[in-house]
Amino acid sequence: GLGKDGKVHASQRKIQNLVRWFNSILSEYSVLSEVVEKYVGRRGTDKPRPVNLKATEHNRLQGESNEKEKEEGSFDIDLPDAEMGKVCTRFPPEASGYLHIGHAKAALLNRYFSHKYKGRLIIRFDDTNPAKESSEFVENILTDLDTLGIKGEGPTYTSDYFPQLLEMA
Repeated sequence: GLGKDGKVHASQRKIQNLVRWFNSILSEYSVLSEVVEKYVGRRGTDKPRPVNLKATEHNRLQGESNEKEKEEGSFDIDLPDAEMGKVCTRFPPEASGYLHIGHAKAALLNRYFSHKYKGRLIIRFDDTNPAKESSEFVENILTDLDTLGIKGEGPTYTSDYFPQLLEMA
């Protein structure tokens, strides 16, 4: 967990580099320390401190962050020629495994653009390989998206559109 100084401390010598990397990430992204506090807890306490990440992120998206938050981990990316209210993003995980950091990055960017341009975010599972897919993965992906504070339309499934695609073909 986090120590009283807000940093992770190595309990074993062999993970020093990992701890140094993690602390550098903590210093750049303030929301990460809130995640660690919520799910890991502070050193010396029995229970994690509750943190309302959704409210924190909502305030950040609404521009209601304090100066420290603006300095740490904030960014502003534009989509060329994007029109307010017309941007539609899609997060299409395949339900054949758990989310990884690349999925999280893609989902967070899709959410960022849909919020910034007051558009839509569609969660659409690519279920075109039934031999590898499982409802366990669908449930876990939806739970992970919720943990990241990502809400979108759906979920929908690619197979929902097979009749339309066959007709078009």
